[in-house]
Amino acid sequence: MPFYTLAIWLYQLLFKAISVFHRKAARRILGLRVQRTQKIPNCDILVHCASAGEYEQVNQVIQQILRQNSKLKIALSFFSSSGIEWIKRKKIDLPCFYLPFDLPKRQKEFIDELSPKAVIVTKNELWFNLFRVLQTRSIPIFIVAASFKQGHFATKNKPFKRVLKRVNHMYLIDEEDKVNLGSAFANISIDGDPRIDQILSKIDHSTTDINSYRKLSKPIIIYASVHKEDAAIVTHSTKDSNYNYLVVPHEIDKASIDYWIKTLDQNVTLDSTGGRWDGGVRIIDKVGILSKLYAITDYAYVGGGFGKGIHNILEPASHKNIIFIGQKYDSFKEARDLVKLKAVHVVSKNDNIASKASLLGSTQKEQSVDILRDYIAKQKGSSKRIAQDILSRIK
Repeated sequence: MPFYTLAIWLYQLLFKAISVFHRKAARRILGLRVQRTQKIPNCDILVHCASAGEYEQVNQVIQQILRQNSKLKIALSFFSSSGIEWIKRKKIDLPCFYLPFDLPKRQKEFIDELSPKAVIVTKNELWFNLFRVLQTRSIPIFIVAASFKQGHFATKNKPFKRVLKRVNHMYLIDEEDKVNLGSAFANISIDGDPRIDQILSKIDHSTTDINSYRKLSKPIIIYASVHKEDAAIVTHSTKDSNYNYLVVPHEIDKASIDYWIKTLDQNVTLDSTGGRWDGGVRIIDKVGILSKLYAITDYAYVGGGFGKGIHNILEPASHKNIIFIGQKYDSFKEARDLVKLKAVHVVSKNDNIASKASLLGSTQKEQSVDILRDYIAKQKGSSKRIAQDILSRIK
């Protein structure tokens, strides 16, 4: 596809141009430059992710593969600098690299150095020239947590469609993805969302101390990963004395915490001050505690739905919170599913979550919890199934 390759070449030039004043772009350009001067070690399986979120989605598949064959050498590649930096911060013991821009020469060089026996890509990381290079070398390709919206470009573009048909296997999340992909593909199966396993694993193995938090006599509403766009909906309900409130800003630098203290305009306590929480409004001003807090909360408003898009709803769902979200959720399959099932409630910017919570009857709450429990149960275990199938295909 010459026009595709030309578009990627122009995109690379634009990326380099904006890297002058865009830190994230600059880190990728510098990282690629340094990477080309270093020797890249060989691996058995390359796992490619766009960024940290996609790695989280496939992590349990990686762990299951290593449990079944610990001798396999696995390497990671990312498009985004944030993915590489996240891996380093978490001290994950896997080599990681930047995926080059999708130009034939760069991809050939990268794959020649790594010499993988198989490549796993996550979700929608569909790079035409990368796939062509791999297929030319007869290197198996597996797409994990593959998700296709209706009218997805890869199903409409004939050259891309041909490449997708030659992918060794695509592990779709559910029936809707199969319908959207179309009937022309035989290399698919519906295997659920492996991110569920990752979330459950984090909950089971987290060592975060929340001893200062516990269930209280009044229900607890948590405002999770909230941005400034969520401020109105947070302030509308935190004065209702029938509930207790935890506010977890998406950013926890001093300016952000000061903003929330001023915006809430009432007596609040900060998590960093320590001491047991006995109710009222508390701002969580440290990282790593949110997924544990869902175990003591009754209702969760998940932020981002009035900005770029909602944050993770699977964590509160796994703890059977009644969930409220803003209106930008279409990019998240689990949100679309659970809204359709009426287990997640969509609110507008000026709604009062406390009032909304009070209007839900006990039967409606029980039904929501049952739906959430069933949804999580149906998705659980997909990582092991996918890992076993991949290993059976590359023996």
